[in-house]
Amino acid sequence: MTIGENIKNLRLRYGLTQKELGDIVGKSAIAISTWENDVKQPRMGSIQKMADYFGILKSDIIEPDKLCSNIFEEKDIPLSKIEKVFIEDFRTLDSVKKQTLLNLMAFFKHQVTTQNVSSVVQTNTHGNNFIPTATQLTT
Repeated sequence: MTIGENIKNLRLRYGLTQKELGDIVGKSAIAISTWENDVKQPRMGSIQKMADYFGILKSDIIEPDKLCSNIFEEKDIPLSKIEKVFIEDFRTLDSVKKQTLLNLMAFFKHQVTTQNVSSVVQTNTHGNNFIPTATQLTT
């Protein structure tokens, strides 16, 4: 497989659009398309961002056929560090809090796709960023 095929297979495996992958690496959907079609190749910084997001090595993306043998033949996709922490924290919640969090995530995902994320994230009185509650966002 080429680098472009590896990128496309990863993106599809994780259910991402070209725009979503572009947002992850700080590039446009058009740039992702040119990579996937092997018109251009991504720079190492973009490859590193993809590797970090997917929880794999850069070489898994760059080397022909390595990605296929390392990722797609496995039954489970390896979780990234942030996914593991999220799951551990999620499991400690009661069912009402789990549903509230899922609703907030769906709302936040919609907000991120329709506006700049900085307009959703607010700063509290201590200067720390926080995600406001759904009630705070609608008032």
